[in-house]
Amino acid sequence: MSRETTILGYTITSDNLVRLCVFLFPIFAVSVRHWVSVIFVFLGVVAIFQYVRKRNLAAPLFKEEKTLLIIMAASFVVYLLSSAANGWGKPAFYALGTESRFLLFIPLYFLLRELPGLSRNLFFGCVFGVFVALLQALYDVYVQDIGRANGYYGPLFIGPVTVIFALLILSTQVGFVFRFKKTVLTLIAVAATVVAALAVARSAFFVCVVALIFLFSLAAPNWRILIAKIVGSLVIVVAAWMLSSQLRDVGNKTFTEFSDYYTFFMKHPDQPNPYGHGSAGVRLEMLRSVQYFLQESPILGVGRYNYSLYAKKYSEQGKVNPAVAEHGHPHNVFAEALVSKGLLGFVVVVLMFFYPLYIFIRDFRKSRTSARAGIYFISTILIVMQTDNAVIIMGNFVAVFLLLLAVLFSWHINSVKQLPINTSC
Repeated sequence: MSRETTILGYTITSDNLVRLCVFLFPIFAVSVRHWVSVIFVFLGVVAIFQYVRKRNLAAPLFKEEKTLLIIMAASFVVYLLSSAANGWGKPAFYALGTESRFLLFIPLYFLLRELPGLSRNLFFGCVFGVFVALLQALYDVYVQDIGRANGYYGPLFIGPVTVIFALLILSTQVGFVFRFKKTVLTLIAVAATVVAALAVARSAFFVCVVALIFLFSLAAPNWRILIAKIVGSLVIVVAAWMLSSQLRDVGNKTFTEFSDYYTFFMKHPDQPNPYGHGSAGVRLEMLRSVQYFLQESPILGVGRYNYSLYAKKYSEQGKVNPAVAEHGHPHNVFAEALVSKGLLGFVVVVLMFFYPLYIFIRDFRKSRTSARAGIYFISTILIVMQTDNAVIIMGNFVAVFLLLLAVLFSWHINSVKQLPINTSC
């Protein structure tokens, strides 16, 4: 049961407060400093107090839920082990705030799983969040004149996060009932594509393009409408591409860097790549450098925020391109896990993404809507994080990932375990 509080004559229950927080969570995620972190931590604290007050769960955890919570706890334990092995210096303590969120996920999940229909609060918040992000992107580019959409945390946050919000809405469109539904959903698709293009976030733009075409294809009732939707999607994509000269330039440079890197790597696989000074080239060189970190500390890694220290050493030894040492972390989620937490951390991160994805795919026929949302969410994260690692090291991105995962996973498990088979598309 939720507690009630009366403010200025209005009755507010703790359940409604949680729903309000989840609704507000995505709205200013990309625009207001620490917005998502504050809401995430607040809900975590509320969850702890709720659990202490009740001292028991309203409903027992299912096996799938227990496994997910164990994975999150393991992530924090590996961080402790890695920090102990590499010395509890300033970097390890600095990472504590972010790493503790994986532990806070446990009471947060207990709280959110007890509220039926919470996914609708999140999705309608995402609707507003996409359009707020669009306004922020337009303001950054055309009013601030800073060249690309930046938001508060930079292009690699506003681009991917907006795409994630949009794809959640579009993937669950059958669950929405409101006026002008098709118009709103089309505007959401356009807004997300424009934000990704203005942010010049290559991975976000790529996943947006592929996912939109795939989503519209699934929703088409016959081949004529299917062709019309694919053509419409391509028109949106081409328009965004043509209107963004930066995006075209980045695309051309990326192709050149990949080509140069591949050619050199085939001839000199163990030598630093001289073409690794561009964005894509440096990322490829970072991936190649992971082998040296594993030789240094294969089981527990070199610790959080120690990447640049060791990269500089390898650069001085002539093993990697000096450009690699200019960055504070490798721009790949799995490379980051291997570098900072070793093979143990890598296994945990793989489970963190692929176990929920496996559950969503396994039970797709039992609850198509929740499974589709979960599949698109995890897949989007995985694609975007091949050129970034913010989802496990940046506090605000971690908050977005964990809260959305808690809502989607609890919704899916509840749908599968409690409800009859849902065969709707």
